[in-house]
Amino acid sequence: MRLAVLGAALLSLGAAPSLAHAQRYDPAPDDPRIVAVLEQRERQFAAFKTGDVAALEAIFAPDVLVNAPVDRVVDRVEVLGRVHARQSRFEGEDVTHLEVAAVRGDLVVLMGEEVVQPTGANPHAGRIVRRRFTDVWRMSDGAWRLIARQATNVSVK
Repeated sequence: MRLAVLGAALLSLGAAPSLAHAQRYDPAPDDPRIVAVLEQRERQFAAFKTGDVAALEAIFAPDVLVNAPVDRVVDRVEVLGRVHARQSRFEGEDVTHLEVAAVRGDLVVLMGEEVVQPTGANPHAGRIVRRRFTDVWRMSDGAWRLIARQATNVSVK
């Protein structure tokens, strides 16, 4: 998993290395639902990195809602539009400090902090952005899909 250590370039810019494991798993780190969601999250980051709108369409639920770091709630169409317009792209490695990975009924909830380096037309392009996040995933049509996300920038350097 790429929830491991960030490359030396980001470390030199002040980003801390990520944690390889969550601080809390419920029920367990090897629960197949949690494992599958973490794999989907990696695919999601890769798609944001390359601007792969088709991959994101497969990952997002049709009714996904995101309380986005652009200080407003956006839907699937808006998120995909931002990716297409190069406003939501990243470079570097996925650095996630996962604090909780928990199964709640038919949902998997991830919470923690992520460090990203936006690129393209993003207003923070070339800077290091730390943000708190909550992701909610649900199984739909045989795949885990992101149904809700909250991401709040806590620092931009």
